[in-house]
Amino acid sequence: MDPELEWTTGLGAVEGEIFRGHEGVQTYFARLDSAWHEFRLLPDEVRDLGESVLVLGRLEGRGRGGSVPVDAPVGTVWDLRAGKVWRLRAYLDQSKALQAAGLEQ
Repeated sequence: MDPELEWTTGLGAVEGEIFRGHEGVQTYFARLDSAWHEFRLLPDEVRDLGESVLVLGRLEGRGRGGSVPVDAPVGTVWDLRAGKVWRLRAYLDQSKALQAAGLEQ
């Protein structure tokens, strides 16, 4: 990943926040670990769009508080520059991910 990565998340306890750089990614995963007992992103479809990659799938997990199971659709757009991910955008609404990737109006 690019050292100046920009990660916008729509997932879990950190929804809507933007994390920057390697330190931001570490902060993101630390927050996920504190909020979730289990957390998995399961891809169903991956599309190479040239300068971006679209991944559609689902989120499975259990929160730490009450261990309530979660199974929700998810979409991510990974933007590339010089062979590295410089921006990652995650959505709990797959149509928003498609729109962000320029595939749906």
